[in-house]
Amino acid sequence: MTDFAARYVREIRSIQPHGPYHLVGWSLGGVIAHEMAVQLQDAGEEVRLLGLLDSYVGIDRSVENSATTADLLGGVGLDLPDGSVLDELAPDGQFDAERAAALLRVVGGPLAALTASELGRIYGNALRAPTLIDAHRPRVFAGDLVFFTAALDDGFHVDPVTCWGQFVRGSIVEHPVDATHWTMTTPAALAAIAPHLEHSHRRPRHAAPDTGSDSDPDDSANRPHSVR
Repeated sequence: MTDFAARYVREIRSIQPHGPYHLVGWSLGGVIAHEMAVQLQDAGEEVRLLGLLDSYVGIDRSVENSATTADLLGGVGLDLPDGSVLDELAPDGQFDAERAAALLRVVGGPLAALTASELGRIYGNALRAPTLIDAHRPRVFAGDLVFFTAALDDGFHVDPVTCWGQFVRGSIVEHPVDATHWTMTTPAALAAIAPHLEHSHRRPRHAAPDTGSDSDPDDSANRPHSVR
């Protein structure tokens, strides 16, 4: 995870060498965005906005909503027009990358250039994401967090302060979104998310924190739950 974040940081700084930076990540990408924010602060840069879209660490996987093949396909950008298409793409519940690539070529759009091999790797990485997240040990981001919860996921709602409080030194503000985890980046969901991001990045932020050996004690247990 730290290597992923470092790669993204290098790519971003090749275009914008210095902050302020505005980072937003969904699911696995949110955990990466948090690590990116820490790495940028370590480099003396300002991270003015950190937003996470239904992104969690340290959760109990036994109570997490299970992902269907359709969920994972939608998560990598493959919009299924109806359920019958899934029967062709994933017979017996097994993802068929060749059929998915063929469908994308018919549907067209920016994803049509993906090969079966590339789709297979993307799908495999989606399956590996929980293991990668659980093995990651986040550090502390010295700033505020804007968190967007997938409000339509039944039975799985983790309070962001419970999840991220010990890894965020500033405030945590939560915004429920009428979406499931796997539809958090659809146009409708992003239309609801964008105004909150716009408001948050205009708020004043402090410069990069002092990264000396002394640090504030972990007070996450005494902080209030997220503000909605």
